[in-house]
Amino acid sequence: MGNERKLQQMTKQTLEVSDEVSGIFESAQHFLGVENYRSAAERLEQVIVLCPDYAHFWERLGTCYREDKQAERAESCYARARALDGNNFQAAFHWGVLKMDAERWEEAEKQFRDAVRLSPSDAKTRVNLAICLLQRNKKEEWRVEILEALKLDPSISIPQEWILSLRGR
Repeated sequence: MGNERKLQQMTKQTLEVSDEVSGIFESAQHFLGVENYRSAAERLEQVIVLCPDYAHFWERLGTCYREDKQAERAESCYARARALDGNNFQAAFHWGVLKMDAERWEEAEKQFRDAVRLSPSDAKTRVNLAICLLQRNKKEEWRVEILEALKLDPSISIPQEWILSLRGR
């Protein structure tokens, strides 16, 4: 009977933490939606204390830090998210954006290549990868990625000079 009672107590505590995490995370999502990244980060930090092994929380916190121009903290969060879940597309994508913003093209390329592996039909990721490839003077690979992005989403926005380049002008 003692073990059954212990299990009931553990289940009750888990549900209470789960409700608390859900409430705080909803609040963080609200602040993300209105682009109040510091308030969102504060709430996500609380969530992570309660639930440190959930990659999505780390990825969201990384995005708050990236938007708040705290690159080192953002990178740390993205790395943690990827360590917890190597298939986390959002963490790979946003880590790539962080590297692209810092003009660290080789590192950005690596993250976007991984994001493409995780979600091959995401045209925006392929465009971002193409930007990195162009910056690194990998024109044939750039061309392949742009054509694939256009095939996936013909309405995707790309620079006019790229379209002219693809037409050979």
